[in-house]
Amino acid sequence: MMIIPLILILIVTIVLGVIVFKRAKEGKRKPDYKTLYIIGISWFPLGVVFTASGSSVGIVFSAIGLGFLAAGLMNRDKWEDAKPVSDKQKKHSIILLVLGAVVFLITLLAYVIRLFEL
Repeated sequence: MMIIPLILILIVTIVLGVIVFKRAKEGKRKPDYKTLYIIGISWFPLGVVFTASGSSVGIVFSAIGLGFLAAGLMNRDKWEDAKPVSDKQKKHSIILLVLGAVVFLITLLAYVIRLFEL
């Protein structure tokens, strides 16, 4: 029973990979190494937390995070300067930051409640 969802995830991942690969070849966009670095800096600690909590997926997140970190740092000379941000983008960023903080606090509260079984 457990194999069917894994096969579906694998198929979706392969299809999405093919689509992204074809679009990348058509557009010939340069990779954004600064973004890779930022993703790596986010995923590595996430992997450490998952590993510390006993989840085997943490090793995967840590390894991918280190890979992104390395790719970003090795190409630091290719980082592009920040583009000007419009007021609309600033507003969206603030909204997303607040939503992220709320989700974090709710998750933290749920963890504490479960930890102390309140």
